[in-house]
Amino acid sequence: MRGIYVLVFEVEEKEVSVGSLGKLRFSGTYAYVGSAQTSIEKRLSRHLSGKKRKWWHIDYLYPMDVIEAYAMELPKEKEEELANFLEKKFEVIPKFGSSDSKAKGHLFKIDDREELKRSLCEFSKNQGVKLVSISL
Repeated sequence: MRGIYVLVFEVEEKEVSVGSLGKLRFSGTYAYVGSAQTSIEKRLSRHLSGKKRKWWHIDYLYPMDVIEAYAMELPKEKEEELANFLEKKFEVIPKFGSSDSKAKGHLFKIDDREELKRSLCEFSKNQGVKLVSISL
């Protein structure tokens, strides 16, 4: 499958230096919006891998406890639209994961996972596509 995805994970309290963003503090549950125009499964597999070169901002957050992942078969351009949609409902981590996007950020602090799922269902319905839960 190719399209856009949301990776939901927990991070124990830590401060990390995230490339050009500098030092950031993380603690709790987060949702990361990304895209994979070849294979979402391969991209998620890379995200789950502990040993890798730090390429994307999310790579700096390892180790993390991945909880769930969702995907939608939509073009890459919809990744930014989804990030903007989620920003209206959740706290955005500014500039995280958005170096190639006009969105404020692609990482969101999540206090209510059910609200996240409802929001993703609403977005996918508005796009006329199905929200798919990816097994990890």
